[in-house]
Amino acid sequence: MQLNSASNLVFTWLGSPIPAYAKKSIKLNLLYARSRIYIITDVDNIERILHTWPAKLVSRITLLNASEFYSPPQYLDRIQYFGSKDFRSGFWLRTFERFFLLNAFLASQRLDSFFHAELDNICFNLCELQSLLDAQPANAFFVRDNLHRAVLSLAYFSSATALDQLIAYILSLPEDHRFNDMHDLGQFLCAEPAGVSILPNESALLSSPLWDCLNPNQIGGICDGNSLGQYL
Repeated sequence: MQLNSASNLVFTWLGSPIPAYAKKSIKLNLLYARSRIYIITDVDNIERILHTWPAKLVSRITLLNASEFYSPPQYLDRIQYFGSKDFRSGFWLRTFERFFLLNAFLASQRLDSFFHAELDNICFNLCELQSLLDAQPANAFFVRDNLHRAVLSLAYFSSATALDQLIAYILSLPEDHRFNDMHDLGQFLCAEPAGVSILPNESALLSSPLWDCLNPNQIGGICDGNSLGQYL
């Protein structure tokens, strides 16, 4: 694959107004991630936030209305999912829905590759990380939180294959299954799908790592799954 001169970093936010911390998070990611940023949302308060920013910053942001390329599958109306439906305006459904949204995004955009990060994360020098990941045989990379749970805190895709496989796995689960994005992604990874690799987190620094993953030396460090950022 020919390497891009700049990486693509995608944030998603569905359902409720984008939180106030998003402004600082996006500015920090523009500063440190060295990426073009895509924000996919179905709410309009982000437009008011961006309107107050310098044009030089806004020029590196592509704001996408999810409804322009994505229709929530009726399947989502029928399933049961972890947690209360009232929690943060359907938070647990929205986090799970990201799999379908990212799959539609990749199908609609002419991108060779992209990173996905959660909006409360800060990414550093993704261009360099992308070049290191593109040298690996896998075409999708995820961070595990534990053996049976994974998170979308940072993920990298250089092909639609892994997302297609993930959607197929989710659709194969019974509708009375209590769906949860972290648990279901973790179970998908336990099946060791082809073309998927695990990014190293803090557990990779142990003398006996808890699961197979890339060596931190291969990517110049570790990625935080869920265990470090909560203490910062």
